[in-house]
Amino acid sequence: MKIIFTITFAATAAIAFAQEKSSEISARADSVGDLPNMRQGVTVLPGAPSPYGLPEQKKVASAKKQYSQEDQIREILLSLPVTGVIGNGKKVLLHDITLEEGEIVESVILKQTEILLVKEITPEKVIIEWIEQRQRKTPRTLEIPIDLSPRVKALIAGQSNVNKKVMGIVRLPESEEDQ
Repeated sequence: MKIIFTITFAATAAIAFAQEKSSEISARADSVGDLPNMRQGVTVLPGAPSPYGLPEQKKVASAKKQYSQEDQIREILLSLPVTGVIGNGKKVLLHDITLEEGEIVESVILKQTEILLVKEITPEKVIIEWIEQRQRKTPRTLEIPIDLSPRVKALIAGQSNVNKKVMGIVRLPESEEDQ
């Protein structure tokens, strides 16, 4: 019991001693900071930022690229594959969009304001032109290449040497009992 009383007394004395030292330090004038009688006004020139305001925020350049409607249309149309030619090259099937020479191309994005015309269809490419209210020296065009050559999209695993024909084991029935 004496030990607990001694520890409690020592802790109380230490706390009281620490509080006494801290009140002495805070009572000195140099530890308080600027006193009201030490402050003076500041003259601010017109147009200058306030010295008491928040610092100016730096404008961070947006990392997100802004696409115009033309860029979006070009990106979509160039990503679509040409899946077929209809009527000896009079019509071209661009994914599920039918393009016919002299016809307007249907909208490919929501709220599309740009109007596109299929200008020309050749065996190698489709030329699409923007229709504009003001005539430009050179009109905006888009060329979509036509390539209907067969392609392999996936090679099945295990067929690394496709030139050799490997039969494997073939069993032929030797008698009627095996059938």
